[in-house]
Amino acid sequence: MNITEAFVNTVLALTPDLDSIYETASKSTRSGWESQQKGIVTASGIGSSLIPVPGLHLPAAVADVALLVNRMGMMAWGVGAIYGSDEDFGNIIEEEDLVPILGYWADDEESKHNFKVKGGLAVSKVAAKVGGKVAAKAVSKTVLASLGYIVAKKAGLKAVAKTAPPLIAAATAFAGKAGVKVGTSWVPVAGAAINSSINYWMVSSISTAASAFYNDKLNIIADIED
Repeated sequence: MNITEAFVNTVLALTPDLDSIYETASKSTRSGWESQQKGIVTASGIGSSLIPVPGLHLPAAVADVALLVNRMGMMAWGVGAIYGSDEDFGNIIEEEDLVPILGYWADDEESKHNFKVKGGLAVSKVAAKVGGKVAAKAVSKTVLASLGYIVAKKAGLKAVAKTAPPLIAAATAFAGKAGVKVGTSWVPVAGAAINSSINYWMVSSISTAASAFYNDKLNIIADIED
């Protein structure tokens, strides 16, 4: 199981209903949203460890990894929905937000700098042409385009490595943690504890990364809407 490739493919395959996520998450508290996502992945981590036979445990482990990536996305976009609602900016989430958020999550300083500085300048230029309100609806899309990041749904690992560095940084970080999960999930008792703990950490840390990202995104939006 190539976890790095599985991570990239799962991220690219995500098809979030952003309006639905905003509608649901914006009515929730931050702690309530986090508790919901953590509960789902913790249960999945335990469930994927119920087959104590090396090799036979792999299908459940693969399904657990896919669900974990899905919930990391849900956690991230939900945090953005809550941020936008609480700060009276409305629905600020974009599907393209996830790539830079994953760069933040991987603690990739270049990704953070590119979004805040280079990306911020690109959005300002667009806002000067079409107006702040219009530009604010596609901040991440504008940033990714300005940086030359192309994240196509059917792109392979090699293509993504060249066109979306933050996603590769995140995939590498994810593989390091998930490799432990997959390798130990068949171990009775200990496997369940390790799996659920790693899943919990993953969604907790993506929430922290999303907070930092959406704080930067709101600053960009505030600047162009002034």
